[in-house]
Amino acid sequence: MINGKKYPKLSKLIDLIDWKNIEDGSPVRFHGDLHFENIIKTKSSFKLIDWRDSFSKSISCGDLYYDLSKIYHGLLVNHSIVKQKKFKIEINYKTVNVNIKLQKGYRDLINYFKKYIKIKNLSMHKIKIITALIFINISPLHEGKYGIFLYYLGKKMLGDAINFK
Repeated sequence: MINGKKYPKLSKLIDLIDWKNIEDGSPVRFHGDLHFENIIKTKSSFKLIDWRDSFSKSISCGDLYYDLSKIYHGLLVNHSIVKQKKFKIEINYKTVNVNIKLQKGYRDLINYFKKYIKIKNLSMHKIKIITALIFINISPLHEGKYGIFLYYLGKKMLGDAINFK
């Protein structure tokens, strides 16, 4: 149980992913780790730093959906909120509760992001699945409660995105 809803084991959720859809990316010049700490605002523009040198085996292009999912990840779990420990993970036997406080103004940014995705005729569904997988994938890289929080948030997001009943 996560936030009052029952989810199956992660392995079952992984099996329910439409991998053909997820693997059907949109090739673009990519960043590979596009989140807010890697975007610097100058007087006249924005600069991207800390580029990945390759995406899988390609050095010339990556997947638009991966970069958009990294941005969405940063909108949902902002690093400054994490540093202030404004996330919550409570585990009681078979029940888990996860919650994170959104940074001021981020609800509006999330809505703007979703509108942008719709206007560009992109799939928010695909972005949610990839974002959930990002949370699950990075969870072992973080010690203690934050890593556990990321795992369960990712599992919940994945179950919700694939509409597990």
